[in-house]
Amino acid sequence: MVKKRTKIKQHYSGMAIASLVLSVLGALWIVLLISPSLYDFLKIIFWYIDLILAIVFGFIGLNKIKKNKKLRGKRAAFFGITLGLIVISIVTLGYLVSLVD
Repeated sequence: MVKKRTKIKQHYSGMAIASLVLSVLGALWIVLLISPSLYDFLKIIFWYIDLILAIVFGFIGLNKIKKNKKLRGKRAAFFGITLGLIVISIVTLGYLVSLVD
């Protein structure tokens, strides 16, 4: 008799997808920060919260993917973490340079 192979249904990790979406949104927020307004401080606060959540969700997603082999989205989590870290470092560097002027 031939045994039938059952296909394991794999789902994407919600945390990995959330990390990817938040980091892309954080990168797009650069456009909002270029335009000066009275709410610059609030924009920066929300932007940092957005990017920090992207990084945290990425690490949580990677841990869940590591523990549960049925989950997918390792690349999305890595991309979310990496993009979040890059954008945070660019923004922080830009902010510190603007303070020197």
